[in-house]
Amino acid sequence: MTDVSIKFDNPEAYDQWMGVWTKIVGDRFLTWLQPNIGKHWIDIGCGNGASTEQILEKCSPSVIHALDPSEDQIKFAKSRKLTKLANFSIGDAEALTALDDQYDYAVMALVLFFLPNPERGVSEMVRVCRSGGQVAAYVWDILGCGLPINPTLKVLEARGVPFPIPPSSEISTINALRAVFEKSGAKLVETTTFRAERIFASYEDYWGLSSQSSSVSPVIKNLNPKLIEEIKTEVKENLDIDQQGRVKATAHANAVKGTVP
Repeated sequence: MTDVSIKFDNPEAYDQWMGVWTKIVGDRFLTWLQPNIGKHWIDIGCGNGASTEQILEKCSPSVIHALDPSEDQIKFAKSRKLTKLANFSIGDAEALTALDDQYDYAVMALVLFFLPNPERGVSEMVRVCRSGGQVAAYVWDILGCGLPINPTLKVLEARGVPFPIPPSSEISTINALRAVFEKSGAKLVETTTFRAERIFASYEDYWGLSSQSSSVSPVIKNLNPKLIEEIKTEVKENLDIDQQGRVKATAHANAVKGTVP
């Protein structure tokens, strides 16, 4: 355990690292949902708006409400070109202000494992969705080493350097996702896994972006320069690097969807 917590107070850095990963997985997630156009959506825990923008691009909603607890992230989300069509607000995923039966689709992208009570969050999704509507979520498979930043976390763990992880990481497995959705009352629950791959031009490119991630940045900044260089070298040894020096990074996320009765 560590006293350092995961914070989302640098939306620009978040967008360059996690925002790109979100787009890769999010595109596949939305295709899997097979949504109808012109519907009402709520994007719960929208972060810096990457997922909201994807919904607008791919699903042509007539209404989309996006919320997040971080003012910095919401401010960045509003600056995106496409998100001018969205309604953003500060909000709590476990206590939505929306009325019952208000949306056709309620989604959480990389959110459930950050909630103190994921079961409550899923119940709220079901509550605000109309009968026949769809609730869905995806999360990095933390327990299955699916995080994009996992190569660095492995080195930190081996060296005994504590780092923060989402408080409800146990929800990230396929079985846990299915169980919490079924317990919420959702029907026709399905699960799947999305694998993502990303190519970086060089290791310096990879390290420059990954070391600014929300899990690693607060840890790295407290270490001495010599230790940082040692960690940087060891992380490089864990990566798939081709003869041209390009880095192939991989990650995988588990997803779940269900229908509101």
